[in-house]
Amino acid sequence: MDNSGLDKLFTKKTRELLKFARSLEPTKEINICQMTDHKLLKESAGGATNVDNAGNEFIYLDPQRTDEHKIAHELLHIIIHRSGWPRMYSMLPPVDVLARQVADTLDNAVDHALIYPVLEKLDIETTSYKERFISKGLPRLPVEEPEGPILCQRAFQLWEIYMLGESYKERAQGIANQKNWARIYELSLRLYDIGSDLKINKTKVQVREIMKKFLDVVDHCVLKYSDRRANLNKLIGITPLFKERDRNKIAANLISLQTQEYRFGSSKLWLIALATKKDNIRFRTNVLSSPPGQALIDSLNHNLSVRSLEDFLHFKNIEHSFIDSKQFDTFILDNLS
Repeated sequence: MDNSGLDKLFTKKTRELLKFARSLEPTKEINICQMTDHKLLKESAGGATNVDNAGNEFIYLDPQRTDEHKIAHELLHIIIHRSGWPRMYSMLPPVDVLARQVADTLDNAVDHALIYPVLEKLDIETTSYKERFISKGLPRLPVEEPEGPILCQRAFQLWEIYMLGESYKERAQGIANQKNWARIYELSLRLYDIGSDLKINKTKVQVREIMKKFLDVVDHCVLKYSDRRANLNKLIGITPLFKERDRNKIAANLISLQTQEYRFGSSKLWLIALATKKDNIRFRTNVLSSPPGQALIDSLNHNLSVRSLEDFLHFKNIEHSFIDSKQFDTFILDNLS
């Protein structure tokens, strides 16, 4: 335990979860720290996690508000990450509000769809947490139905409440109907229908396909209600999965290189993307402010064609079955500059 004063917050169940989480990646640390950041203290429910560039995890706890449920909740986020579950993330700069909001919210919600049933199976008390969640979330929903990214956010918020259980779903639906949020209600139900298939016993490939369905639904909703083509399946990456028997193949057999010009407002961006050939889902996109030179593209193709997938994925100490975005940026800079 990194902070002896926090040791007393851990129960037998959360100690076992911490032990299991550490066993998944023994070379990476899980640090338990007291929450001191004013923003976290204000916005969190007493617990939060973060990860550094080396893959070490930090759990920040507020002793005044942390309980067994919150510690277990944060540990299960780490366990899901370290178990290699697919991740979803925006591949564009922070200026792309919709892609970033959708990626962050959906990725977190997918975790929660897996976490809630596990907490109940462990017989960890969840009722008070659910009540706090819904009492905090529902009053923040606006009177008038919003547009654009906020519409999507509110639909995600309703969907998260639906996941808490049938009685909570009925309460949230009642409020949505009272406020006449037809579009938010429609999107939230479609997300719920897709998300109801998310189970901890699903394979990682199945979870990845469900993530893709989420993006398809949001794309359709954005186009239907705002006449904007969001193309989230191109702008949000989903980490790829490869079988062990494929690791000795040349990377180019399994990974495709894509380039595309992308209009962003009055300017242009050029994308260099990697996608898995099997399902053509992008998992890494580098954004350039000028067209990529042929030499850069040739260099990346060369690396794909001469490295085995095992070498390619583990380059620069990449230890997961997917390419971490920060580490891949280093790969690009070191090899293709």
